[in-house]
Amino acid sequence: MFEFLSRFDKVLVTGPQRSATHICARMIEHDTGFRYVDEDQFEIHNRNLWQAIVMKSALPIVVQCPSMSRYIHELKLGDGAAIVWMIRPVEEICASEARIGWDGEAAELEKYGTTRGPISQVKYDYFERVQRPVVASRLFEIGYDGLAEHPLWIPKDGRRGWGWTQTEEAKAYG
Repeated sequence: MFEFLSRFDKVLVTGPQRSATHICARMIEHDTGFRYVDEDQFEIHNRNLWQAIVMKSALPIVVQCPSMSRYIHELKLGDGAAIVWMIRPVEEICASEARIGWDGEAAELEKYGTTRGPISQVKYDYFERVQRPVVASRLFEIGYDGLAEHPLWIPKDGRRGWGWTQTEEAKAYG
């Protein structure tokens, strides 16, 4: 499904939190053989450090990075980088945030200079207004529902009791 991304050496998977960036990045890893990097794995929440880590990688990588989505249009990624922007209905994202008790909305809203959410809508609006024109040449938009066609997809009923992400290791948390 994501083999077409093999022509790049860096793939950033971003969008609002709870839009399926984690499982999509794992699917890309599966289909391309790229090394998977999770923004929380390296606590990459400083954009300069984040860009340095991403750009210094000599191996092809896929980076799951929803908290850094605010900065994707400012990064100097080079021609070998692609951006995968996840699209999921805002209502579903909000329900998912409520289900896991996510409390990062205030910090995320602050990055966008606002105190009103939902943050997923703020991010989608910002993307349309500011980021899309800058990143359009390297952009791939992926819909949440389209991921269900991938062999790593696990239907919602099969994820009961899981933690934050829709991946096998999440089972350990639930």
